[in-house]
Amino acid sequence: MKNPGFDIGNFTSYVNMLCEDGGVYKKLFKTKYLVFEYKMINEQIKIIKFHYLNVYNLVGYSGKTPITMQIKKNMWYNIRPEGVKTWYYSTKTPQLFIDKIIECINKCPHIEDKIHKITTITTQFESLKLKYTF
Repeated sequence: MKNPGFDIGNFTSYVNMLCEDGGVYKKLFKTKYLVFEYKMINEQIKIIKFHYLNVYNLVGYSGKTPITMQIKKNMWYNIRPEGVKTWYYSTKTPQLFIDKIIECINKCPHIEDKIHKITTITTQFESLKLKYTF
């Protein structure tokens, strides 16, 4: 229906997973999202199209938070996808995603040990940039 009906993941948990050994590689490049567009026709599901995407393609980068986010009672809760029409914008890159995640960590009122998390994520990403072309 052009508006995604799912969450990418819990924000705090996602940041913690990025900080694990190899977490940036795992979450940014090894984790893929298979998203189906579908219609209900006579109580049956008809798949119209599917998308195979990285997280940096799914999220939005403009709004109240640096990436699209569900906020409940002032808690940054779930990372949310942006609308389908923006998923293939060439401006959506791994570097932009990492920059915006770091911005989120800095701005989020309930993330602890921010400097350590930012350093860990940045170090992993810089190492990946030396090893791979993306």
